[in-house]
Amino acid sequence: MKFKVFTLLLLLVTLVSVPVAFASDPEPTILSNKEAIDLVQTHANYLWTDCRRTGVFYAGRFCHGGGRLHPGEKLN
Repeated sequence: MKFKVFTLLLLLVTLVSVPVAFASDPEPTILSNKEAIDLVQTHANYLWTDCRRTGVFYAGRFCHGGGRLHPGEKLN
């Protein structure tokens, strides 16, 4: 019986608190959407740059041997 009361009370508190949590969000406008899209695009650009940088690093390291010489090889 106590478990049912606790579950119902928890459900009631959850249902009441969710609309209150979202009530403070401002109405979206075209300008705020544009700012959000620009922010996401900036983050995507940073992520894409890091992926390219990592790819170039590993391509140089594994495809070209990282500039290491094997024993017995000479520089000239």
